[in-house]
Amino acid sequence: MLSASIIRSLKQTNVSVNAEQTRERARAVLKGASRKQKNEIDMLAGLKRTTINRTYVTGTISAKVAISIAQILGISPFYLTAEADEPGKCTDKTLNEFLVAKGYANETNYSAADNTKPAALRTTEESAPPPAKTPAYSPLAAPSIPEDEAAQLLRALYIRAKYSAAAAQTLSRVTKMLTHEG
Repeated sequence: MLSASIIRSLKQTNVSVNAEQTRERARAVLKGASRKQKNEIDMLAGLKRTTINRTYVTGTISAKVAISIAQILGISPFYLTAEADEPGKCTDKTLNEFLVAKGYANETNYSAADNTKPAALRTTEESAPPPAKTPAYSPLAAPSIPEDEAAQLLRALYIRAKYSAAAAQTLSRVTKMLTHEG
C-alpha cells in the first residue's frame, strides 16, 4: 500500500472517466463507510472532509482521493473513476497500475516499503545536481565604486527601507558589512 506522504504528493486533478458513475459510486461506497474509515481517508489524503465529499456533488475525483478511498475501503481505484464495472480489490499491483495509467509512474512498481518515488512524483530538486558553492562575500573582494555613487545607493536603500521589510533587512546587512561587524 502507498504511504500517506506519497498520496499527499499526488495532484488534485480530475481523473474520472464518467462523472455520473463516479458520483454514484463514491456516494454508495462512502455511505457504507464508518466514521473511523472516513477519518482515515481524510488523514491519508491530507484533505478536509468537504473536499472529499465534493465528489458526491460534482462527480470529479482526483488520484489522491481515489487512492485514499481505495486503500482504506479495500476497493479498486479504477471502480471509483468509472474505468471498471466491479469494485474489485485494492492491492499493490492495482495501485501501481492506477498510478501508471494516470501518468504518475513509468513502469515503476511502488509500495510503502520502497523508499523511491515514482518518476512523475520526483521533484526537480531531487533530480538536479547540487548547486555549485559560491564563495562568501568579502568586503576586500567587493568591486570599487566611487564614494558619491555609494552614498547615493545607500540613500536610495534607506528610502526603500522605510516602506519594505526586505529592504530594511538588506540595509541592515549592508550597514554591518560597511562597519565590519558582520
